[in-house]
Amino acid sequence: MASFQDRLSRTWNIEITVFELKKVKDEFQLDLAECASADNRLFARLSTDTVLLVDVLSCLLEDQIKQLGLNDRQFAQGIVGVGITHAIEALVEAIVNFSQPREGQLMRAMWNKLESTKELATVRVLGQMDEIDVNKLVTEHIDEALKSLPRKSGG
Repeated sequence: MASFQDRLSRTWNIEITVFELKKVKDEFQLDLAECASADNRLFARLSTDTVLLVDVLSCLLEDQIKQLGLNDRQFAQGIVGVGITHAIEALVEAIVNFSQPREGQLMRAMWNKLESTKELATVRVLGQMDEIDVNKLVTEHIDEALKSLPRKSGG
C-alpha cells in the first residue's frame, strides 16, 4: 500500500485493486492499468493536471475522505504545493504495486525518466534566467505589436 502526507499533515493510503481501476475508468475514462504502454502519457498528464490528479485521488480515497468527514473542497486543500508531489508519487507507487512485476518495473522506469526530464528542464531554464535581457525582450515585442496596430487616418 502506498501512502502520502498532504500539506495539512493528513496521511492518505492508496491501494489499487480491480475495483478502484474500474471506478476510475468509469468516472474519468482513464485506465490506470495501461500506464506501462509505451505511448501512454497518463503519468505526465496526472503530474501536470492538478485538477485531474485531485479528482482521481478523491475517487480512490473516497472512503477515507468520508471517514474524516471532509468534503471535496476540504480534501483538495491539502493537495497543494508539496502535497501534489507526495500525492502523485504515492499514486504511481500504488499503480506499480498493483501491476505485474515486469509492468511495474517498466512503469517505475517511465516515471523516473519523466521526473528526470522535468528536473533537467527546470535546471536548464533556471540557469538561463540571468542571461535573459528582459528590457530588450519587452521592447522588441512592444515594437512589433505597435507596428501591427491600425493608424489613424489623416483628419
